[in-house]
Parts: sequence; C-alpha cells; structure tokens
Amino acid sequence: SPHPPDPAATAAALAIYGEPWRDVEAAVRADSPHGRRQGWGLRRAIVKSGDDCRQELLAAQLIACLDAAWRGAGLPLRLRPYGVLPTSAATALIEAVPEAVSLHALKAALPPGASLASHFDAAHPRGTAAGDAARRAFVESAAAYSLATHLFAVKDRHNGNILLCADGAIVHIDYGFMLGASPGGVAFEAAPFKLTRELLEVMDSDAAGAPSPSFDAFKARGRGRCGPRPGPGSESTPRPPPPRPPSAGPDRARLPRRAPRGRPLGRPRRGGGRAGRAA
Repeated sequence: SPHPPDPAATAAALAIYGEPWRDVEAAVRADSPHGRRQGWGLRRAIVKSGDDCRQELLAAQLIACLDAAWRGAGLPLRLRPYGVLPTSAATALIEAVPEAVSLHALKAALPPGASLASHFDAAHPRGTAAGDAARRAFVESAAAYSLATHLFAVKDRHNGNILLCADGAIVHIDYGFMLGASPGGVAFEAAPFKLTRELLEVMDSDAAGAPSPSFDAFKARGRGRCGPRPGPGSESTPRPPPPRPPSAGPDRARLPRRAPRGRPLGRPRRGGGRAGRAA
C-alpha cells in the first residue's frame, strides 16, 4: 500500500507555483471599485517585443481551434489556449498562464539530486484523488501538445518553453519557430515532438519506453485509440455521422455556362472584327 501523503511536503512542493490564482483574483476583486460589475475578470499579461508577434497570434488561434475540435469530439486531450494581442508587428500583450512554472525554473528551484518525477510525486501524492487527477492531466496534456507540435512543426522546444502547472498539466508557450522554421535556419531538431526521459519518468516509464499504465494511456491518446470521454447517454445515443457534401453529379454538370462579362449569353458579337466594321 502507498505511504500516506505528507501534507508539509505537498505544501512545500506546491509553493513553487505561487499563490493560487483564485485567491489572487478574489483579493483584487474585493479591492476593485468595479469588482461587482457583471463580466468582471482578471488576467495576467506579459509584454513581448523583438519577435514577429503576429505568428504568436496565429499559433494561439491554431491551438484554440484544435482544443475546440477535441473538446467537441469528447477526446481526453488537454490544451491550454491563451490570449495574444499584437500591438505592432514586433510587440504584443500575451496572457500569462497562472500557477505555472517553466521546467527550467522548476529544476533550478529543486534541491540537488531531485528529479521532475520526485517533485511530481511530492506535489501530487499517489493513492489520492488529487494525485490521480494530476497524473491524468499530465498524460492528457503531454499527448495533446505532442500532437499539436507535430502537426504545426513547432521547434525550439527547450525547457524554458514548457510549463508545468499546479494541477499537473503541461503547457507549451513561445511559438516563434513553427511551420518549418528553425532557430538560425538550421533544422537540427529531427524529433517530431519533445518527449524526454524526465517526462517519461513522470509517467512511470524510462528512456527505453518501458510499459506503464500512464505511458500506455499516453500512447493510446497519441494514436487516436482513446475514444471519447464517457458522458450521459453516450452509449445509448451515438453521435450521428456528419452530413455528406454534395457530389458533382449530372445535375451540377447541366448548370448553364456563364456568359462573358458585358455580353448576354447566346448573342453573337457585332462586327466580328476589323473586317466586319469595314464592311
């Protein structure tokens, strides 16, 4: 049986992610003169400059479209879209993901010899409902971003561009190199997506890809074998197939041809050329 979780160790591990965002939002709302207004909300943002931020907006839109498609299909794949507001070709306001820290900063804050897997176990103890939910969030987000970064050929996936959230999910940021572009114009990243040994260790696997329940679930989601999330009535009322597009049958082939601009269909051209005008 697993050891009982240590509340002090869990609190210390979660302190790396900062104050819970719901507490920050509640405190700011209480002090704001507009906190009672309908539609009030609070967002964190960073100012980015020096890059083509219009591409960052394109990437955010593509991620949002994928997330909407997967949610609509009920697939257990998790993305975290965030807002991007370009203010010029090279500057933008970008929404910051709350309660998240980059893998680079996280590893720098851990004690010497500590691994990402040991931190994950301390922050999300095994054998608890919260720990199981965090591991499920990690698997679903890792599979989702593996697919997204492969589809859009996103490069420059170092540990500073991957965040780990307090709920266990990972989030990719900074899409400065995508759709075939690479840092320095050199395509040195041959892997279709980033899946390192430390990410595998969180899923109870290793560098050789040893089987485990979490890693098997990751592979199933990546191969499209996960199936939809179970919901009320999902077994008894299957989703109807999408409507078929109209086929190019004989009815479409008999459509009248378009007349040239400025001349009715079927009326011969007057004059017939220079010789006709002379006659």
